[in-house]
Amino acid sequence: MDRFSRTEVLYGAEFLERLRNAKFLVCGAGAVGGFAIEALARTGAQNFVIVDGDSFDITNINRQLGALSSTVGQKKAEVWKRRILEINPLAKVETADFFIDESTAPRLLDCGCDVLLDAIDTVKPKFELLKEAVSRGMKIVSSMGAARRKNPEMVKCAKLMKTSVCPIASSIRKSFRKMNLKPGFMCVYSDEAIGASTHVSSGGADSQKIVGSGAVVTGVFGLMLANLAMKEIL
Repeated sequence: MDRFSRTEVLYGAEFLERLRNAKFLVCGAGAVGGFAIEALARTGAQNFVIVDGDSFDITNINRQLGALSSTVGQKKAEVWKRRILEINPLAKVETADFFIDESTAPRLLDCGCDVLLDAIDTVKPKFELLKEAVSRGMKIVSSMGAARRKNPEMVKCAKLMKTSVCPIASSIRKSFRKMNLKPGFMCVYSDEAIGASTHVSSGGADSQKIVGSGAVVTGVFGLMLANLAMKEIL
């Protein structure tokens, strides 16, 4: 018996071997991306590229697995590298400490990954990454908007062009339609209607809009994203 014996019993030896040999590129290591990374690593995945230019903040603790009192201020990608190696010392983890845009997306996708997990929560860099990945015919799974949702029972999986309600998914669909493209990659999304953002202003030059988000829905998003990624290697 070893740490992945129960994975092998559940899925079979062939699946576990494929999982160990596959390389997962995870873009966005926050709430959704963190739960996806955790699920893949604990299931037996061993090869990761983790991309995130951000550091953990104290406000991340309510929903991000990597955010702890001890990791506040530390780079998300590096924290996740250490966590994966704690789960599986045989894992090989590369990290990229930058944000994705139209200049970084092409070289990032040269890493030779088998599946791209998109967990970026900002529309423009998200589209730049997806556009480049679609142009290369890559295997893609993508998370749409998880913030401001409260009901995990309304989280669903569908191809991008079949999603509904979610504003982020709508924006990405429109951008692809302008290019006369209808990509068929799978998404995790919620069809829960959302109201206006809740925000807190600290006043003065430091005023900041804060969007509500919690661990339950973002966790479901991340776990479903990991499951879609595993399906891509079967």
